[in-house]
Amino acid sequence: GKVKMVSFDTDKGTLDLIKGGVVSASIAQGTWNMGYWSQMFLYNTTHNLVKPVAGWKSKGINPLPGIVDTGTNAVTKANVDAFYTK
Repeated sequence: GKVKMVSFDTDKGTLDLIKGGVVSASIAQGTWNMGYWSQMFLYNTTHNLVKPVAGWKSKGINPLPGIVDTGTNAVTKANVDAFYTK
C-alpha cells in the first residue's frame, strides 16, 4: 500500500500483521532486560553489594540510576518469527 504502518509491541496479532505484510514493523520493548535489571538492582541493594558512600541508606542517598534504558528492537518481516512465544 501507500501508507507504511509501524506499531509498538509484540502481541500475536501485531506479529501476524507483520508476517502478513499489513504492518511494516513494530518496536519491541526490552522486557527481558526490564526483569533482569530490576532483579539485579534488588539483589545487590538487599545484599549490601552497592556501597557508593558509607551509610548511604541512612543518609538517603539512592545509588541506583534514575533511568535505565532497557532497549528496543525493530521487528520486521525478516525477524518476526523470533518474537513469537511458544
